[in-house]
Amino acid sequence: RDQLIDELVAKKNEIHDKLAAINEKLDRVTSDAAISKRITDLLRSRVNQLERDQLKTSQYIRRESLEVGPIPTQISDEDTESIVCNAVSLCGVKVSPDDLHACHRLKNRSRVIMKFKDRKLRDKVFRNRKVLENKKDELVNLKFGKLYVNESMCVENSRLFYRCRSLKKQNEVNSTWFFNQVINLKVRENSTPQKIYHISDLDELLGYDVDECLARLAQQ
Repeated sequence: RDQLIDELVAKKNEIHDKLAAINEKLDRVTSDAAISKRITDLLRSRVNQLERDQLKTSQYIRRESLEVGPIPTQISDEDTESIVCNAVSLCGVKVSPDDLHACHRLKNRSRVIMKFKDRKLRDKVFRNRKVLENKKDELVNLKFGKLYVNESMCVENSRLFYRCRSLKKQNEVNSTWFFNQVINLKVRENSTPQKIYHISDLDELLGYDVDECLARLAQQ
C-alpha cells in the first residue's frame, strides 16, 4: 500500500511538473503574442500616419484645380480649353486660357481638370458655380447640356469618398460631402459633421471595420 501511495505521489508530481512546464510555455507565448501585438499596432499606426500625410500632400497639390463636366463628346481636344473657359465664365467670373497652367480631359473623358495660376480666381469660380444652373440657354449654345464645377479630388480621397458614399447608399450614415479639400460625414441627421482623412477614421467613428461591412452588404 505504501508503495502504491508513493507511486501515486510520484505520478502526481510528474503531472504537476508537466503542467508547470506547459504553463511556462503558455506564459512565454502570451508574452510574445502581446509583444507582437504591440509591434503590429505600432507599425499600423505609423502606416496610417504615413497614409494620412500622403493624402494631405496629394490633395494640397490640387488646391488650385477644379474639375468640370460633363464635356460634350463633339468638342475636340484642341478646342476643349477655350470652350470650357467660355462655359465656366458664364458663372460671372471671366476665365481665359491665359489664366490656366493646364486644362485637359481626365481618364473619364467627360470631365476636364482646370489648373489655375491664381488660386483666388479659382476660388471665385467655385463660389459662383451655382450661377451656371440658370445659364441653360447659354450652355446649350456652347454645346453643353449642363455643367458642374467641383473641387478636384486626389486618388486617395476619391477612394475614401467612394466608401463614404457607399455607406450613405446603404443607410449606414446620414450624409457625406467634399468641401474645402476635406471629406465630411454625418452619422445621423442631428450629429456633428466629422472630417475624414483616413479609413481608420471611419472605422473608429462607426465602431466597426468599414471595408468588411461594405463587402458583406454587397453580397446580400
